[in-house]
Amino acid sequence: MKIELFNKIQTCNKLSVPDFDIKNGVKLIHSLLAKDSLRGDLVEISTFNPDAAFAPCITFVSGVGNSYPFASHSFTINKQKKFFDGISMNVYNFYKSRGYGELMRLASIIHMKENGVVKNNIEALSKAIPFHYKYGFRPDFANIEAIKNTSFADTSGADSPFNFIRGTLLYLTQNKGLSRNSVEQAYLLLDKLFVNKSLPKEDLARLDSLMIEYIEKHLDNWDKDLMIDDIPMSLSISKVQENAPFYNKLFEKHSIDYGV
Repeated sequence: MKIELFNKIQTCNKLSVPDFDIKNGVKLIHSLLAKDSLRGDLVEISTFNPDAAFAPCITFVSGVGNSYPFASHSFTINKQKKFFDGISMNVYNFYKSRGYGELMRLASIIHMKENGVVKNNIEALSKAIPFHYKYGFRPDFANIEAIKNTSFADTSGADSPFNFIRGTLLYLTQNKGLSRNSVEQAYLLLDKLFVNKSLPKEDLARLDSLMIEYIEKHLDNWDKDLMIDDIPMSLSISKVQENAPFYNKLFEKHSIDYGV
């Protein structure tokens, strides 16, 4: 009986619409069936919202009726600021290359839309930057204080915006495939940072552009040119809507009846 049901579902053009729960004012996926990318196998997406205040929610990808997760994504949703803050995303070793990371990213977009979120913020590990870039995330140093929860005024902590931006600019000045003009721009921003102990929004936006140039020049050999970890990146709901055909095609690929 299970095989018969599985085969019927596999042949559907639209597999499933999300089933939601609302808890603590946050609307989350209770259950969503989808196909993986490897063989079109059926998996279930579900999200756990703990009772503890400020504890992160966790989206799981697992086999249908199987509580053992193949992948997980922890995050928080700030309804007041309308921010989705990604904490960590993991696909367990045996289950890589099956599209589970893509499914978790699609689940996060569903959560953004259903909760009126305006921006999804992350601090990206270097090895994961190409993955996040593929799904629309871009460097967002202009938003670094909001992402890192500290101000430029704090120059003592290694992870403060001041020290983090200094380290990033020093990295870019090492001529990592950037144009000569871009390297000069990195030096100029570094000088301004040391003089003013901060950078205005327009200079942070320039740093975002330098980072995009670096990423695009190294996507084909990323393992040889890893950036530093915890790069602030974000994806706005306006960018999701602007690129709706891209995301909607992914929903259709996994037989998820949802659109942005």
